[in-house]
Amino acid sequence: MPAVSVHHTATVDESWDGPGATAAMPNDSTVLRYCHAWYDPNGDPDDKTTWKFPHAKSKGGPANLSACRNGLARLSSANIPSKDTAGVRAHLQAHLDDAKKSEGKPMNTKTLSRVTVKDAAKGEVTAVFATLNSIDSDGDVTLPSAFEEGCPVRISAYGHQSWQGALPVGKGTIRTVGNEAILDGQFFMNTAHGRDTFEVVKELGSQQEWSYGYDPVEFHFGEFEGKQVRFLAKQKVHEVSPVLLGAGVGTRVLAAKALASAGVDPASAMGLVRKPGKGIDVHETPVVSRSWDATFAVKGIDDNTRPSELRTVYAWCDPDGDPERKSSYRLPHHHGVDGPANLRAIVAGIALLNSDNGAGIPENDRKAVYDHLAAHMRDADTDPPEYRTGSTSALKFYDHGTAVLATVSSFIDRASEVMALRAKKGKGLAPASADLIAWIDDDLRRLKALLENPQLAAEEPLRDQEISTLMAAVASVHGI
Repeated sequence: MPAVSVHHTATVDESWDGPGATAAMPNDSTVLRYCHAWYDPNGDPDDKTTWKFPHAKSKGGPANLSACRNGLARLSSANIPSKDTAGVRAHLQAHLDDAKKSEGKPMNTKTLSRVTVKDAAKGEVTAVFATLNSIDSDGDVTLPSAFEEGCPVRISAYGHQSWQGALPVGKGTIRTVGNEAILDGQFFMNTAHGRDTFEVVKELGSQQEWSYGYDPVEFHFGEFEGKQVRFLAKQKVHEVSPVLLGAGVGTRVLAAKALASAGVDPASAMGLVRKPGKGIDVHETPVVSRSWDATFAVKGIDDNTRPSELRTVYAWCDPDGDPERKSSYRLPHHHGVDGPANLRAIVAGIALLNSDNGAGIPENDRKAVYDHLAAHMRDADTDPPEYRTGSTSALKFYDHGTAVLATVSSFIDRASEVMALRAKKGKGLAPASADLIAWIDDDLRRLKALLENPQLAAEEPLRDQEISTLMAAVASVHGI
């Protein structure tokens, strides 16, 4: 649907210059999508003229409430399909609603700063340490069922340091009220470290943030408010801790290092346990058919990108890999996080999936991966190649072409990696490899000439021996 899905951001209520804001934006679909509420599905997503209803100046910036109100006022007369107006209205109204909800309230994240000292002499506090049914800064949505009512927990030394061996500074129980998870805790006032931590918490007041360490017992991935997220359905909470900074600014990484040094599995304790492998859920995005360089696209993704964001780029995640590492994912086909899908990458991905080794993806997962990629092609009004299992012999001409495209694309990616490594060593390609690439270039030129002049198809090939050598070499590289 051309209406951009609802997303929640900070808001600002100030004057708005729509044309000026748009002129300052780059021609980048990820930025334009963040800043607008509607796009033309037949337009170029990297072209500003494709997008309407601007209401933010930059990706990650606040939504401008004046722009949202102006957009709603002119929605009925806007030149967009009537079926899209409801989605645009919901998007703009959500920002206005968020502004009302946030008045006088802290930001909803896993790590919160709401604490009440119940009894200073006894060191008793009540702290809100998690918000339910909202996307937190780790891209997770914690469900109401996640916390066990009355569950006893430790209060860890400041900054989760009890995972490193520091003594706990208190204890408490967990309860939920509405969309909040609350710690009813008591610091150990008969110990120096318990008293000191309590005094710090008390003096910091609203500046004090809280976090917790847990094992996810039940979770799944899906879409929430237009974003791919992890739903935490049940957790085992081990400790709640006062922290200096929350999960959104690196707490998870620091805690994982602390756990590793203490001999604890960081992936388990910090909520990164392995999940059953399957294709990443189908999601709707713009689709473009411009050139595609998989190596360049993957390098452009920041190494600190969250799993929920990586899942917007790829079609499969290895259940035995680290979900925070790009190397655990297969078949990239989007231009960046939340970027448009690339038709060429999708076609090549399906061809690899239909090959004898199935792109290295387990057989039980391949159909779900195919459904993901095929859905993008159908969104672009293009019929996808058939899903195949077993031998790739006797392919239809189109399917044969997609297999060749996948092989050539994969070989180019491999050549890029090899040439970069050899360049670092001050070396060039071996003569035989250079000759091979030159042959591929010759044949691609011959194919282009054939497309420009179909009569060439009736002529006798001049280089049968070279072509046979080339195809044998390419087949050998890919183990065909």
